[in-house]
Amino acid sequence: LLEVSPADLRASTLDDSVRIVRRVLEGVHGPQSDIVAANAGAALYVAGISDSIAGGVVRARESIRSGAAADALARLVEISQREWARSGNG
Repeated sequence: LLEVSPADLRASTLDDSVRIVRRVLEGVHGPQSDIVAANAGAALYVAGISDSIAGGVVRARESIRSGAAADALARLVEISQREWARSGNG
């Protein structure tokens, strides 16, 4: 079991947060990618998409490795920006 301190996961600015997300989605291994994979694995298990959290972690890591996770985020950003503009806020 890998021990991680909160400081290893903390983003102090928006730019720092964006940098962390980009590094995780680029497949850079470290505490941030471990926690993302663990959370995604748990979510896939709870949603009934995976038979176990461990299986969900494997699926999450594969999604990151293949670029599918980055593609999904790009689509979410595109839809969010379009809807934000459509609502008169953009």
